[in-house]
Amino acid sequence: MDDITTTRSAYTVPEHRRTIERDIKLVLGAIPLDKLTPRDLDGLYRELLSRVLSASSVRRHHSILSAALGGPFAGGSSQTARRGGQAPGFTRSTVTALAAEDVQELNAAATEADPLLAAAIALGAVSGARRGELCALRWSESIRSGARSGLPGA
Repeated sequence: MDDITTTRSAYTVPEHRRTIERDIKLVLGAIPLDKLTPRDLDGLYRELLSRVLSASSVRRHHSILSAALGGPFAGGSSQTARRGGQAPGFTRSTVTALAAEDVQELNAAATEADPLLAAAIALGAVSGARRGELCALRWSESIRSGARSGLPGA
């Protein structure tokens, strides 16, 4: 982790640390590095998938492990473990968009319960933004982007 702190974003480093502590160490932490096998890595991936993590998330765990095992330990016995563990393959998920009438109905119900939620639903529906992207929006960003776009009042 110390090697990547200068080359990764302020979000990525804590996220990798959290992944290591919460998931990887929990399953592999008691195994000495020179005893780590491909079967251990595959067991980790099966465990993560059984927790209903997506294949994409498990591949991210695999990337973190590959980077760690390929770094200072390259050439050691971890080489065997790194070569053998197989992260889950890619799967395409189908995305079904709501019909315009369904969005309007959802937005009407949200307007009564929580106008801010209704605004987020409307913004998500017209922009295609994901939930995390909508939650990360800040007023200061809209003011800055408005100033760049030349919108009035910016």
